[in-house]
Amino acid sequence: MSGNNPPVVTPPAPTNGPTAPWAGVPEGQIWTVGDKPWYETTLPEGPARQLAATKKYANPAVLAQSYAELERINAARDDSKMIRIPDENAKPEDWNAVYERLGRPKDPEGYKDVKWGDNADPKMIDFGKNLAFKLGLSPKAVESVMATEWNAFVAKMNTEAAQQAETDGAAALATIKAEWKGDFDANKAKGQQVLRALDKAGFNDADMAAVEKSIGIPAVVKLLATIGKLSGEGNFMNTNVGGGSGPIDPATASPEQAASEIKRLASDKAFQDVYMSKTDPGQKDAADRMRKLYERAGKLMGAAGV
Repeated sequence: MSGNNPPVVTPPAPTNGPTAPWAGVPEGQIWTVGDKPWYETTLPEGPARQLAATKKYANPAVLAQSYAELERINAARDDSKMIRIPDENAKPEDWNAVYERLGRPKDPEGYKDVKWGDNADPKMIDFGKNLAFKLGLSPKAVESVMATEWNAFVAKMNTEAAQQAETDGAAALATIKAEWKGDFDANKAKGQQVLRALDKAGFNDADMAAVEKSIGIPAVVKLLATIGKLSGEGNFMNTNVGGGSGPIDPATASPEQAASEIKRLASDKAFQDVYMSKTDPGQKDAADRMRKLYERAGKLMGAAGV
């Protein structure tokens, strides 16, 4: 080798670039410069430093990664679906835009196609429409949540009310049985006669239910039995419809009145159904009434009894 040839220089091995100052700091641990967190010495005082301190970013690389992720989210954001929530000082009208973005109709009539449930009370539907509008609900939310929950609540309350009515009725019946003692069956039969007569006169179950609601079951039972007793010994059907007078009392009727009453009762189908029955609880009272009328009419009917 000639002495004029240059020396051979071996190039340094390639590297991956400079090493980050925070290299070697355990993951998650904040890199410090001196005895202070990195952001207190490398970032100027202001929002950026405050953000890094609040988030406790371990080092600048973590901060950069967080920012990159935020940019990715912003790039994919659909501003048309963004909703700005009013603050605590907002007025009711400030919420209108929010509610409309969430699907609330322009007015309560926008809920007209909502299925409120079978036999829903029109007044309750109007109430529900206005309440849903004030709450900012969409028709779908009203139908799937509000109406469903309300109907379930009403059904539950109705069931509990029916059960309570049954319990109250049983307690009332027990009280009346104890009060009437041996007269219970007879008084019950008289009350049943009154019910049959009322039914024939057009006083239906709904009417009776209204009376029960107003004065209570015990009072209704006593009332029916008392009317039965006062109406010709339980025969509440025996009224002189044509003459407008009350039932004939065999004990005070004249022979002529007794004879007239016998003839009237003979053509009274309702009375005859009871009188000729072998199973009706009122048959005994009907037969006893006819016997007394015959006794009072005497010779005018050609016999002294039946």
